[in-house]
Formats: sequence, C-alpha cells, structure tokens
Amino acid sequence: MNSPEKNRVVVRSTQRRDLWIAIATGALVLAAIIYGVLNLGTGAISSSINGIIVEKKFIPQEERQITIGSGGLQATDKSGVWLIKVRALSDGEIYNVWIDKETYDSLKIGDPYTIPKASVE
Repeated sequence: MNSPEKNRVVVRSTQRRDLWIAIATGALVLAAIIYGVLNLGTGAISSSINGIIVEKKFIPQEERQITIGSGGLQATDKSGVWLIKVRALSDGEIYNVWIDKETYDSLKIGDPYTIPKASVE
C-alpha cells in the first residue's frame, strides 16, 4: 500500500508571487480612486447657466414649517417664497429660480446671475 508520504506533492513557496499580485492590485485600485477624485468636478462648470435677472417676484404664503431632528421639534414661520426669473444668455430661455430672502434683497433686475442646472425650472 502507498504511504501518504509518497503521494504528497510539494509546491514551492508562492509568497513572492502573492506579494507582487497584491502590490499590483493595490496600485490599480489606488490609481482608480485618484482618477475618480481628479475627475470628480469635470463638467461642473458646464452644468451652470449664466443669465440676466429679468423679474423679481415675492409670493406671499403664510406657512409654518415643522422639522423633526436631533434637537427635537423645531417650528419656523415663513412669510412666502422669493423668486427671480433669469433669461439665459446662451439660448434666451427664461428660468424660474427660488432663492432665500437675503439673496433676493441683494439682487436687482438687470444683474448677471449664475444658476446651477439643478435649481432651474
């Protein structure tokens, strides 16, 4: 009968090969992360619209907003909605942009205004 010692196959050490595979894989993952971070802002400038304010509008709406958060219940009273209409320089289209009161008060009709595409209607 065959002894277990005779059927045993000895495989040479693969530590060096495993080390190089791990280094190459880590370098590829690191390169992918760096590439992603460097290209994160690509297209951000093209996703905004430049225009001129053509109308300012205040829409009165008495409302009370109640929020639930880590500080408990919080209520805020809002007197309305502040809206500006912006005519795009590129295509002449008019966009509605909702803004806060401080921004509304600081702007005048005819001022240039840049808006992100996410906040246009």
